[in-house]
Amino acid sequence: MIILHDFGISLEEYAINGKKNKFPTFDKCPNCNCVASGNLHRHGYYWRNAIAEEKEVKIPICRIICLSCKKTFSIIPDFLIPYFQHSLEIILKRIERKPPFKQRI
Repeated sequence: MIILHDFGISLEEYAINGKKNKFPTFDKCPNCNCVASGNLHRHGYYWRNAIAEEKEVKIPICRIICLSCKKTFSIIPDFLIPYFQHSLEIILKRIERKPPFKQRI
């Protein structure tokens, strides 16, 4: 499951901070709503490409696991779109620059 989170920083700052970013903590599991303390554990990181303007950086994505339901979650920064390498900002800029669609008659 993917959890989008606003880190309040840019892609560049996130990349510099790496695993030292302030990842959120949860009071209950987003899947099974288990509220037993200590059930959600950081489950490691995976590295993902992120493309912004003319830069491509590898950033860590934090994973957590619920010990109750065994579901894992990835905490994705909100400046990225799940399953895409390009940042949200870049995609929006490219859409704005695209010339209007011409209809054939």
